[in-house]
Amino acid sequence: DVTERYQLRPHIRFGQEVTSAVFDDRTGRWTIKTAAGDTISAHHWVLASGPLHVPAIPKIPGLENFKGKVMHSAQWDHGYDLRGKNIVSIGTGGSAIQYVPEIAPFAKQLYVFQRSAAWVIPRDEREYGLLRKKLFEALPITRTLHRWRCYWTNESRVWPIFNPWMAKIGEMGLRKLVRLQVKDPALAEKLTPDYTLGCKRILISNKWFPAFNRPNVSLVTEGIQELREHSIVTRDGVERPADCVILGTGFVVDPRIYMKNFELRGRHGHTLQEDWKTSPTSYLGITTANYPNMYQLVGPHTGLGHNSIIFMIEAQADYIVKCLKLVQDQKVDYIDVRPQAQALPGRGDAGAQGHRVADRLQELVPDGRGHQLRDLAQIHLEILASDPPREPGRLRPGVLRWRAARAGGAQRGGNGLSEAHKGLLQCECGCRERGLPREIGMDRQALSP
Repeated sequence: DVTERYQLRPHIRFGQEVTSAVFDDRTGRWTIKTAAGDTISAHHWVLASGPLHVPAIPKIPGLENFKGKVMHSAQWDHGYDLRGKNIVSIGTGGSAIQYVPEIAPFAKQLYVFQRSAAWVIPRDEREYGLLRKKLFEALPITRTLHRWRCYWTNESRVWPIFNPWMAKIGEMGLRKLVRLQVKDPALAEKLTPDYTLGCKRILISNKWFPAFNRPNVSLVTEGIQELREHSIVTRDGVERPADCVILGTGFVVDPRIYMKNFELRGRHGHTLQEDWKTSPTSYLGITTANYPNMYQLVGPHTGLGHNSIIFMIEAQADYIVKCLKLVQDQKVDYIDVRPQAQALPGRGDAGAQGHRVADRLQELVPDGRGHQLRDLAQIHLEILASDPPREPGRLRPGVLRWRAARAGGAQRGGNGLSEAHKGLLQCECGCRERGLPREIGMDRQALSP
């Protein structure tokens, strides 16, 4: 167990809710408070709550008057018995595609409400045999190669987004897959998307389509008009009995909404709610200007819909560890991102870059679907831009700023860098070994009296 091996368990506080984090300009430390009344003074802290923890509850007329069971897929009531029930499942995204095939055998009748169909590709569900396990154990390099194979297989799914001709080829194969797995041609047509492959998240399942061959599973594509005490009514006037409503409607992913009651105050009185008023923006989605020594996992513009978020988190964690070591090595109090660096296209302000790519996508997809690709385009650009250059690059001043650990810092040169640091950075800026972006610049400042 990792927590026991590294003796982490004594430092873990379970069942805690953090209510505020405030930076002290004088001490260079964060004061973090919990709902239980605890106060923690921290040199560094990581915001790792993630964007997928606040359920998105749809505003359906009559939902509050429904007498049956209502639960979001992220708040599953394992004590509720689904056997023999008329179940309504709302949503056909990444949540529903997982639970619908599993609950279908227990339901009396399962109504799956779909607003738009999703492109679904087969899932690689092979077991790891004894021979392969022994090979992994004897030759660790084979585990590494296997992982890279998994990574690049998933990464290849991004190419249709930027190459519509590839998307068309993929669509032909997936349309055949739907017709092959769904017996009813009319139903197969409803389960086939009417938009280009890659415009929305591509889902993975071997059980989704076969579930609709069951006699007790019905796909409903008409819009919902209202919920009544024991039924659901669609806009075509059809009323269906309902004992349980499951909301597979995803999550609130905008931090300005799910963090609206969280006090987060940085340097010089900056608040995250105000700084992110227009759009959540962070440097590489990890660090945010005016919030020193604060790091994020799965921060703004770092989510993706084609590969593993675990890989993203591992890369971000590696970046954070390197920042911690850099602060320690330089004997400074904190590391902070310069606002002008955060605003660089593809570094923090991915919006402008994404819009330019979306304009190009509209040229490639003249039916207007380029707009649907905008978010994925800017996210991918963010990922590409975050990769440090392979060779040392030319120094661009001012991405990171530093505060000295004590007064009387090194004498500065004319451009705000100490002579020693100028020589160091000219040699090492952008080196992959240091894990630094090519725009790195340091400004070693003395503390004010």
